[in-house]
Amino acid sequence: MEFSRKKLSKEYGAENLRQLPIGNLEPFKLMFTPVYVFMKKNEKFLSIKGPLDFFTPEECERFKAVESVFIPQFIDLLEPFFQAGRRTRRLFEWSEKQGESTGELSPPPFELSDAVLKIIGPLWRNSGNGGIWVEPFFVSAFTEKFCDPLPQEVLQRSRNQNMPTYERGVLLSSLGVFLGLHLGYCDFGFLNSLRKIFFDVVTLGPGAATCFWSEEIESLFSISSTLLDEFGLSAFEESCFEKRPDRVSVKLWFRLGRIRQSLATIRGPLATVFGEQGIVDAG
Repeated sequence: MEFSRKKLSKEYGAENLRQLPIGNLEPFKLMFTPVYVFMKKNEKFLSIKGPLDFFTPEECERFKAVESVFIPQFIDLLEPFFQAGRRTRRLFEWSEKQGESTGELSPPPFELSDAVLKIIGPLWRNSGNGGIWVEPFFVSAFTEKFCDPLPQEVLQRSRNQNMPTYERGVLLSSLGVFLGLHLGYCDFGFLNSLRKIFFDVVTLGPGAATCFWSEEIESLFSISSTLLDEFGLSAFEESCFEKRPDRVSVKLWFRLGRIRQSLATIRGPLATVFGEQGIVDAG
C-alpha cells in the first residue's frame, strides 16, 4: 500500500516511532503500519515494509541482526478495531461452545447478531452532519483479528503476482465480512469462507467462486467492490446504501440507522489513514 514518509529523520523517528523487538514479528502476519529499521550509518529510519504487507520466514530470519524494528504511533488508532475483532471472535467462540453443550445455538441468532452490533457499532464515526462513516483500511484491521488468517501460500502467491490486486483482495474481503456481520450473518465458519472466497475472486478471477456463491453473496461482493472503486482508502458513509435498490443495501441501511442513532462514536481520535497522525499525507 502506498504510504507517505518512507524515510524519517533520526529526530522525527525518536519522537514518533515505537520500538518493536524483532522476535515479535510473525511470518505471514499482516502489518497495518509501515515498518522501519534505523540505519546507523546515515542516522535515518528507512521503511522495509508497507501496510498490508507481511514478512516471510526468510525475511524474519534475515532481519534478526537488527534486533528491533520501529512502527509509528498510528498503531494506537487501530487498537479499537483490533480489540473489536478479538471481542467479536470470542463472542462467536463462546456461542459455539454453548451450542455444543446444549445441542443448539445459544444465544439464538438474533441475540448474537444484536450483541455483535453493539461491539462493531462504535467503530463507525458520527460525521457531525447526521451520518456515520468508517474507512476500509480500519475495517481490514478488524477483520484480521476476527477471522482466521488467510492461508500462507495464498498470501504469498497473490502478493508476488500482483501487489495492487493482493491489497484490493485484502480490503474487499475484509469489507465483505464486516458488512456481513451487519447483515446478521452469525456462522463463524461461513464468515471465514466468505473472506477466503472474496479474496480468491479478486486475486484469481470470477472462476474462483464456488457453490457457496449465491445471489445475496454476489450482491455483497458487488457492494464491497463498488465502495472500494468509489472511495479507495477514504471513508464511506451509510448514505452509500440509501438509494441502492438491492435487498442487501436496504438491509444494511436499516441496520446502520440503528448504529447512527445509538452506537456510533461521537468523540475521540479520528480513525483515519490521512494527515499528520495517519500514514498518508492529506491532499
